[in-house]
Amino acid sequence: MALQVGDFTQATGFFTRLIAVVGQPPNELERRLGFHAGRLAQGWMLLALKEAIAPGEFAFAGYTNSAGGRTAATLPSGVTLPVGIDEAMRSRSSEIDRRLGAGWYGAQRSLAESFVLTGPQRIVKVVPRMRHMAAMPDEEQYPPGSGVPQWILLKPKRFIVAAIVRPSAMHLGGGADGPIPARWADPLALGAL
Repeated sequence: MALQVGDFTQATGFFTRLIAVVGQPPNELERRLGFHAGRLAQGWMLLALKEAIAPGEFAFAGYTNSAGGRTAATLPSGVTLPVGIDEAMRSRSSEIDRRLGAGWYGAQRSLAESFVLTGPQRIVKVVPRMRHMAAMPDEEQYPPGSGVPQWILLKPKRFIVAAIVRPSAMHLGGGADGPIPARWADPLALGAL
């Protein structure tokens, strides 16, 4: 059964903040988030987080210009290898950092506290109608984006379907939090325009 606006679902993977998504045509949203051109042309779904994320339940992934949440690390030998941003941050934290709540541990705690469930800074996930294509290389399917903050949800969390955006449309946002916060739909999809 297909999800509808107002349904709840579990999700993991990359997420961002609502403010980076609202009012963006599909081609700009693809560019911002790091989806290959045309990925959102068939429409997409906006999921809004409905439960808190605790430290350790997400990974740092930098900005979308770091495709896949990866950066380059140069070894002492001079060889450069791709490495996860979260891995790189965690490797620089010590046991003392863990005990003091500093370094990676402090950053996890501080950022988890900033993940709000309402308003323009709320946490959202964009789910393209066009699914992942196993035959297309990841670097082509997920090119570097334009630099929107991103994180990776490691533990499944509850989201609400806030909008189902029709092909070639954009999510215009709006609405106040009511009985089902973030229950918005694109006015074009509702026939309002």
